[in-house]
Amino acid sequence: MNDYYSRPWLVSRKYSAQDTVINFGNFKLGGKNPPVIIAGPCAVEGRQQLIDTAKSVKEAGAHILRAGAFKPRSHPYSFQGLGAVGLDYLAEAGELVNMPTESEAVGETYLELVAQKCSIIHIGTRNGKSFELLKKASSIAQQYGKPILLKRGESATIWEFLGAAEYIASQGCLDIILCLRGIRTYENIDNGLKRYTSDIDSIPILKQLTHLPIIFDPSHASGNRSIVPALSYAAILAGADGLMIETHLNPENAMSDAPQQVTPETLAEIIKTIDQLVGCVGKGT
Repeated sequence: MNDYYSRPWLVSRKYSAQDTVINFGNFKLGGKNPPVIIAGPCAVEGRQQLIDTAKSVKEAGAHILRAGAFKPRSHPYSFQGLGAVGLDYLAEAGELVNMPTESEAVGETYLELVAQKCSIIHIGTRNGKSFELLKKASSIAQQYGKPILLKRGESATIWEFLGAAEYIASQGCLDIILCLRGIRTYENIDNGLKRYTSDIDSIPILKQLTHLPIIFDPSHASGNRSIVPALSYAAILAGADGLMIETHLNPENAMSDAPQQVTPETLAEIIKTIDQLVGCVGKGT
């Protein structure tokens, strides 16, 4: 079968040998630019909580503020987020600290709302095969001039991950950020050691296959804050263009994903070490 039909094309190196770079004004993501850090709480829990966190992650050196307004939880009685009000809080906090914002659209209904309120439209791991949502997200992203952050499905192969990105690209949006966040193996959450198996080795593989920027989420890849720093460093050395790190002012009392969130102090240490690593490997400025 012709490669055009059997493999992703628009997101491939065969289509463009030049790295896609996404411009956020004060900084750029992708190519030879320094790593970009996306940080913030797993969920918007309240207005003041988010404002205080935004100030802390900004001071720590993060570039983009993240927080979930809509939370797709495994259990129906778990905290589901604050919804549209949470997006308002996120937009306010981002404007206050002058940071771009990112949040997940959990379904087609929420795509336009997220595009209106946030700088980046986040498509989560559960929607990697929601092909109609991916196509609509592409249309909305172009309408509002926003990039899409696409997370790898927990059981998706590399080709399936790129295929999901191709659904977005095929509708016209090529401003796509690929986010690795660990995959499900026999070492899963039930053993109490780690939530997923990190897919750091996928970074250099994807760098060969696609021109899209690639970031890594050590929080979901581990589910364990004690190893988030180590995974962050490994991902940058493997060639990641950035990181997404869940950060909470009081992680132990977080309303969702408490075990994997780090404090702003830990985030600052991670960013400081990454700055040193970047100098060592010659990436960035």
